[in-house]
Amino acid sequence: MRGIIDGCADALGIERDPKIVIEHIRFLAHAHPKGHWPCPCQSGLIVRKCHREAIFALREKVSPELATQMLEKIRKALSWS
Repeated sequence: MRGIIDGCADALGIERDPKIVIEHIRFLAHAHPKGHWPCPCQSGLIVRKCHREAIFALREKVSPELATQMLEKIRKALSWS
């Protein structure tokens, strides 16, 4: 499972903390994410007051479909461990 998390973190350019990686991917998997949602960095702030530019820049690179596929791979890895 660690390899999948590390690969996703490297691809997204974020910290390798599993919770943060999964939260980023969940956010990216939504077709229409909102700025008032909690920031996936776990800061406790909303996206628009925290990492708005960085997260919406990731949306340009990672489609909701790709993020959903990434989440599915992580779920499978978690169920095997």
